[in-house]
This record gives sequence, structure tokens and C-alpha cells, in this order.
Amino acid sequence: MKHQMMKYTRWLQRRSRLIIVPAAMLLFLLSAQAQSSVVLPPIGGGGGGQYVARCPQGQHLAGFELRTGGWVDAIRPLCVTAYGPNEVGPPVPGGIWFGGNGGGPGQLVCPSDTPIVIGMFVWAEGVQIITVNSIHLWCGVAATTQNRSELPNAAFDATKASHESDLLFNTDTLKHIRETQNCPAGLVAVGINGRSGDWLDAVGLMCGVPTLTPRAAPPPEAPGVKAIGRVKAPTTPGTTPAPPRPICNVAREARERNSPAAPGLEAQCLATVNALAARGEAVANQDPYALALRNQQPAGLARRGFDIGMAAAEGQTAPGAGKQSIHDSLSPAEQVGFNAAVSFSLERNRKLEGNKDAALAARGKAIANQDPLAVALRNQQPDEPSRRGFDIGMAAAEGQTAPGSGKQRLLESLEPAQRGGFSIAVSFSLERNRNADFARKGAAIAKVDRIVAAARAAEADVFYQLGFDIATGIFGDPSRGGAGHTSEGSGSKAIRDSLSAAGQRGFNDAVKLHLSQH
Repeated sequence: MKHQMMKYTRWLQRRSRLIIVPAAMLLFLLSAQAQSSVVLPPIGGGGGGQYVARCPQGQHLAGFELRTGGWVDAIRPLCVTAYGPNEVGPPVPGGIWFGGNGGGPGQLVCPSDTPIVIGMFVWAEGVQIITVNSIHLWCGVAATTQNRSELPNAAFDATKASHESDLLFNTDTLKHIRETQNCPAGLVAVGINGRSGDWLDAVGLMCGVPTLTPRAAPPPEAPGVKAIGRVKAPTTPGTTPAPPRPICNVAREARERNSPAAPGLEAQCLATVNALAARGEAVANQDPYALALRNQQPAGLARRGFDIGMAAAEGQTAPGAGKQSIHDSLSPAEQVGFNAAVSFSLERNRKLEGNKDAALAARGKAIANQDPLAVALRNQQPDEPSRRGFDIGMAAAEGQTAPGSGKQRLLESLEPAQRGGFSIAVSFSLERNRNADFARKGAAIAKVDRIVAAARAAEADVFYQLGFDIATGIFGDPSRGGAGHTSEGSGSKAIRDSLSAAGQRGFNDAVKLHLSQH
């Protein structure tokens, strides 16, 4: 274990100086309402706007839900209730997302034997835009003393959080921020804070006193009756079973039939609604506009209905039978607040969804501007819709090397005029990313070798020049950074065959040039 820790420490030192700042310089106290929590300064860039997300009262941070691709697009905390030092309930999202709508979903969660976050390492990088690429977690238990492991207990590294960044960007301008922070003695993580916009710019921990919660007793059943509702009929082979029905609908119908199962079903419905109310209040507290609207509701049933509506509509963009079922189970006063919350949430979520393409386009344009070939290819697009599609494609394929269903779904969601530019950007990115090291070396050789530069310019096609660069990186002069291969082999032929037709032409022409020089 000690040897592993030394290796991990050397890994950090090779890439950055581990910054350890005295706690007095890092911490500031929140209000008494926030349970005397302390906030560690967020690690990362200075872009975006500030966010704070604390787990509901009595819960602790277990990890994160993430949206990720070539970097971390968005984050929200996962919170758990602790019944014992290492006995916790299932992780529950602790608020709204912070960041953009790009990337794919995933989770970074502490292991079951050490279920609560106590420390974190963050790696952020970029040129003009610095975003978070890696998060590593140290995990512990719900106690004031910890047996902290030497190595992180859980880790996430985005596809570009490695030396690949140095291959795709100018290392003289690429900025790196890597720091580690730990909750003070006696405290564990209870939330996060940081900065976010179209991506996750920075993240830091919030720490508080660990709390153990007694387990709640199950709701009583009606005397002599087991509240199981109707027995489910067996499914006929080859048919699709019906989706589960909302528990409040089942309870209401049981009461209308005077079923002996009605009391138990109603207790389950009430427990579900109570959980929604607690969840909705936490969701509203993460959004100042939602919080202002909540405070406008009359205290009592209307505000409770608002909380239920915030949870029922979380992450949704359209009305549905599930929300209607919950609405119908509430009292008239609760329904007023419920309707206000659902209308607000659906409108806000639709706007967030509509901003998805705009965020991707902004990111893709920033990515393209770091590569002269990408800039040239973008400028070759015939109109603004094509260029917008190109920018979205650059972001969608950032750091990736193969086609995938996510990019295909995104392509199909675009306007027809944007799809051509999107496809061109994705094809270019995949070819470049698969051969990033050789492409970078070949382009560098062309800058200092006039013969190579003249041959490379034989065709203005960007894919031709990319293929030429890749072959130059493989067969070019070793004194100028090339690998110096003197004959074609199965490896180089496989690389050539993976390129587009224009890329293969450029590759072949570069091979002829360099082998003739050898």
C-alpha cells in the first residue's frame, strides 16, 4: 500500500504541484441555518456562475451524478442518509444539475464499506476555457474519526484528462490546475460548491458534522389484512407487461371499491408524496427563481403542494399521466401550489433543453479554433447552418475515436441544414483523434521543411492534408520529430485504410515523398 501511495504521489508531482493550504485560509463559515458547514474553495477555472448544492438536512455526500464526454459537462451531488457509520440508504440526487446538457450520464460513488466523501482531487485544464476533467474521491464513514486510505477510493477521468490533451493542443498555452482538498478533522462532505456555465468550470466540497438517523418504523397495516392490493395476473408469453400504475391511483381505486387493502395502499401513497415534498424542497432551494416562487405560496398546504410539484416535474419537459395522478391525490389547496411548481419546472427545463445545442456549438467552436486544419474545414462550410452543425459535431466527437449511438442520436435531432456540417466535423475529429500523435508531429515537420510543406499543399482538401500529416509523423525525419519508419508495414497500412479517400491520397503521397528521401 505504501508503495502504491508513493506511485500516486509521484504521478501527481509529475503533472502538478500538490497544493496544501492551511485550513484557516481555505474555510469560511456558512450561516447557522446551514448547520455551521464549512466550504472548501472550488478547484478549477473562473468561468461560469457560482453554485452551491448542500444535501438535505441529515444527509451526507456519497458522490456525484455526472454528464461527461471529453470533459465534465455537468454535476449534481448524490446524497445518502446514514443509519450507522457505514450503513447508508441508496444515493439520491441532491438538487438540480450544474453545467451544460452535453455529454453522457454516469455516476462517481463511494464504495459501500466507506460510503461518504471526505476528500477530493480535481484536475481542470484548458486554453481559454478551463473545465474540470478528472475527479478522484477519498471516502470514509459517518463518524468524526476516519481511517483514510492512502489511494483514492473512487475516480473519474474524462477522455481528455491525459497526455492526449498535449497532443491536440499547443502545450505552451494549455493550462493545468490540479489540487487536492480534504474535509477538516471531525467533518465529512455534505455538499458541493463551485462555478458552472456550459460546462463544469470548478468544484469544491462543503463539509459538516456527520449525523446518524434512526430508521423509521414501517406504516401499520389494517388489522387482519395484508395490504397487497390486487394480485398481478401472470404475463402471457410473447406479450409486453403493462407499465406499473401510480400507487396513488391504485390507492384511490381501492378506496372507491371499499377494498380492505385501501389503508395500506393509502399509507404507501402518503409516504411517496411525503418523500416528494422533501425532495422538492431541496430542489427548489438550489434555484433562486424556484425559491422565490415557493416563498410566494401561502405557508402550509399550498407550499407543500409546491414542493411536491417541484419533485414530480424534476428533469421533465412535458405534462404526463404520472404528474396528473399525483395532482389528483392532493387536496385543493395543495393542487394550487403543485400546479405553480409544475408549470415553472416544465418551462425552465424546456429552455435548458433548448440551450443544449447552443452550448455544444460554443464548445465546438472553441475546440476547432485550437487546430488550424479544423479552422480551415469550418471555413469551408457553405453557410451558417452548416457551420453551426460543424461546431456541434466538433464538440460531440471531442476526444473520441469511433462512431457511436450518442453522436447518431444527436445528428438525427439537428435540422437537416446542420447535419452535413456535423457529419464532416465528426469524421474529421475521429480520424485526427485516432492518430493524434502522428498528426501533430507531421504538422510540426511541415512547418519547418519547405519540401514537405509544398507537397502537403498539393491539395487544399483538409482530409488530404490530415492524411499527409499522419504519414509524415510515421515516416518523417527523426531529427525533426518523425518516427522515421523506412518501409510500410501492416500497422501503417491499417492506419491508412482507416482514413477517408482524400486522407488515403494524402497518406500515400507523404509515404512516397519520405521513402524517396530515405
